[in-house]
Amino acid sequence: MTDYIREKKELHADWAKHLGLLLSQYEKLCKERSISPHDTFEVTLLISVLQSLLTNFYENNDLSNQNFSGTSKQTIIDWGIEHSMIVKDSFRQSGSFPTIEDCFFHLRHSLSHPLGTNGEVERPFTGFSTTKDQDGLIKSVIFKHSPDIKTIEDKVKPDPRIFVLELPIAVLRILTIRLSQELSGRNPVCRSDNSL
Repeated sequence: MTDYIREKKELHADWAKHLGLLLSQYEKLCKERSISPHDTFEVTLLISVLQSLLTNFYENNDLSNQNFSGTSKQTIIDWGIEHSMIVKDSFRQSGSFPTIEDCFFHLRHSLSHPLGTNGEVERPFTGFSTTKDQDGLIKSVIFKHSPDIKTIEDKVKPDPRIFVLELPIAVLRILTIRLSQELSGRNPVCRSDNSL
């Protein structure tokens, strides 16, 4: 069993490393080809990679039956997420803040559900949506996790549990790169330009 777990962890580490390299190569390719920010798919790629990495994170936790490399109990501040980016959190008592593992839990749920209609975005559904700046570029991604509301027809309970996090794209990039580095066993430090 130990050999199996070690082999699976090595596979997960290689996968995380390759996802980080994919982000780096895409960024480099866009710069080399002078691709306009309006024509890139950086946010789509970041969301896809983050979703895969969060699955990887939980698989590693499940394989080892312990917290992955001390990451789980780190604060969100340690990962570049400011408290002000948490728009709403009724899962915890007022004045307390989630660990990064708590944040990953909510992100993992929301990443599986892109929200498209105004009704979905305005209601406390589980999912994610984006906001744009005045030039039409995506400036942030809003992640929502509310296990108490499943469909638009559901009656909203008086106090449904909900977690809402709005991450600017620069923070989303740093978070994704850092998670790739943590899971691949590489030094989790981004360059000053937020790249690998």
